[in-house]
Amino acid sequence: MARIKVRELIEMQVSLNKLVTCETLGAGVSFRLLGFAKSLMKEMRDYEEVRLKLVAKYAGDPKNGRREVLPQNIEVFNEEMKPLLEEEADIPEVKIKLNELERANLSPMDMANLDFLIEDDHKKEQEK
Repeated sequence: MARIKVRELIEMQVSLNKLVTCETLGAGVSFRLLGFAKSLMKEMRDYEEVRLKLVAKYAGDPKNGRREVLPQNIEVFNEEMKPLLEEEADIPEVKIKLNELERANLSPMDMANLDFLIEDDHKKEQEK
């Protein structure tokens, strides 16, 4: 298992979703990614549960079915969110070779968000 900050989980969520739904990946890569994504869903559900409790604590009456943090409470809400975002979550260690992602059409930002998943053999050789 590896440890990652909740903030990093949130940042990579869109990129991971793009990768998990990519139809051009091989079956092996898709299988590894699906297992990884499922394990992250629990961590994200836990985060969302705590976040929604904080929103409810600092929100006014729901508007159009949505609760929003009141403007006068935004600063204190953000202060309470900071430690939550810095919490660490256990995630499985999954590595995907860079060449397995060539047909995934990921942006440079997606690649940066998913960096901890990507194993670059060329980079390893340069570090030796």
